[in-house]
Amino acid sequence: MPMLRLVIKLWYDKVGHQLIVTILGAKDLPSREDGRPRNPYVKIYFSSGSKNKRRTKTVKKTLEPKWNQTFIYSPVPRREFRERMLEITLWDQARVREEESEFLGEILIELETALLDDEPHWYK
Repeated sequence: MPMLRLVIKLWYDKVGHQLIVTILGAKDLPSREDGRPRNPYVKIYFSSGSKNKRRTKTVKKTLEPKWNQTFIYSPVPRREFRERMLEITLWDQARVREEESEFLGEILIELETALLDDEPHWYK
């Protein structure tokens, strides 16, 4: 499986106890076997739990999607960073509803050591 690269901004608001995750974009997605471009979207899990699942919009027909979508998790006490991770999965939405979306890869971010500086960083 090719290397997945996503650009993401993370920020922690210490006063409001909010984790702010901005999914900016991805690069170098593999094209489909038939050569057609992807319809990528991202799912974000804040340490496994379906109620913490979020999803970006789908960007049609591209291998370099730009989402620029922000998700806020609140309240998140700073001490929970040790036991919780951000799991980011990338999917290709099927062209027809009957088909399954195709899994393209995942990135795990340890919040304890992540750069929470509200600057774009590439993750892979």
